[in-house]
Amino acid sequence: VSAECMRLLDADYTKVRDAVRQKFPKRDFKYMLDYFNLEKVSHNSKHVNIKDSMKNNEQLALIKTPTVKLDDGTHGLNTDCRFFTDDIPYGVLIARWVGQELGVETPFIDEIIEWASSI
Repeated sequence: VSAECMRLLDADYTKVRDAVRQKFPKRDFKYMLDYFNLEKVSHNSKHVNIKDSMKNNEQLALIKTPTVKLDDGTHGLNTDCRFFTDDIPYGVLIARWVGQELGVETPFIDEIIEWASSI
């Protein structure tokens, strides 16, 4: 499930990146990369697909699951983790806004925002 979510999110980001490049063809966006190419540049990765990356990426392994233990002994979402404090406001929301400005539909990004807003 997680790999499929990453694939869908990267597909939306790719549509936005492509629209930015089309809008500004003379500008160099060499670091505006898809998930795999960014991983290769940042971490010298050799992963072949998103599932492989999620299973074997040492950097991703350092990111803890965003849960906390509740008073009743069960676990719930930790909305103070970086997914909610960084990734959504400084990644997902900005990508959605840029997409809207350029007429790009971002269905999975919209789904993430709707889900996060419901928490």
